[in-house]
Amino acid sequence: MGHRQWALGKIKSFSPIAYRPKPNKMLDSDSIKTMKQLGEYSSLGIQMVVIIAIFGGIGWWIDSRFSLKPWGMLIGCLFGAGGGMYFFIRAILRANLEAGEEEEGTGNGKKKQ
Repeated sequence: MGHRQWALGKIKSFSPIAYRPKPNKMLDSDSIKTMKQLGEYSSLGIQMVVIIAIFGGIGWWIDSRFSLKPWGMLIGCLFGAGGGMYFFIRAILRANLEAGEEEEGTGNGKKKQ
């Protein structure tokens, strides 16, 4: 067997599936909850940028329609920033409320009896 054939034989025999580590345990409910929260909070920045862009676009359209440059876009971006901050603060307050309920042991918004 030549050098080239030997190298190709080694590459073909490598299987990434054979070397995949086996999970030693299933994800517990705390890990799943943490992943959901991470996904929710990581989307807040994107959500804020999109809201500012939409309101800025509406302001730009108002500028081009009524020749109010730059006031329409400026006011639109400010409204967008206000709306983005509203959703951001609402998400943080909701997270603090849920964290307080978990510390009390109530969880899922159920009142302690």
